[in-house]
Amino acid sequence: FKYYLLSEKDGKIFYQGINSLRELESYLKSSKKSILFIRNLDNQIADFLIDLYKINPNTFEDYFEEERNKIEILGNYVFFLILDLRKTVERRKKVAIIWLPNTIVMFGSRQIFENARKEFSLFKNPFDNLELFIWSVFEQILTHYSEIIDILEDEVEFIEEKIFKVQNMNLLEDISDISSDIIHLRRLLKQLRGVLGIILNLD
Repeated sequence: FKYYLLSEKDGKIFYQGINSLRELESYLKSSKKSILFIRNLDNQIADFLIDLYKINPNTFEDYFEEERNKIEILGNYVFFLILDLRKTVERRKKVAIIWLPNTIVMFGSRQIFENARKEFSLFKNPFDNLELFIWSVFEQILTHYSEIIDILEDEVEFIEEKIFKVQNMNLLEDISDISSDIIHLRRLLKQLRGVLGIILNLD
């Protein structure tokens, strides 16, 4: 499916895959609250969201062009762009959320969406607190960051042991690579800390 919709209607929760924009529009308009995941963001769905929710076109440009963690408050919605790290600093995937008053639109990582959806659905009356879904997304991403930190710490310990055992010029290159990863990770964590700080201060 192109789109996955978790929605509430008449006090019941529905989850379905959808391929047609016309069908998607019908479901969105008939749902009191909803969470939409877009598998592949393209111009067609971007234009659809711009018309339906009055999204600023720059929001989608930022998703494609930016390579940093950020948050923007724009009119009637909040836009999050987060870099999800997988095992290394270089392996990362963009995760984006558009948080509207009664709707969340997400694109970037189906796995994170599915995990957040399952956790969100366990709460009693989850659609009374849409932010629960967003916190679940951030919890997963922060876990991935923590895993990277653990990996880097292990690598540093390994290199330290090698330094004491044998003199090898290749160690300098290993140290340089890890130092670069740590600097990059610190920058991403600083950006993420700023995003979370703004979220905590939102009304």
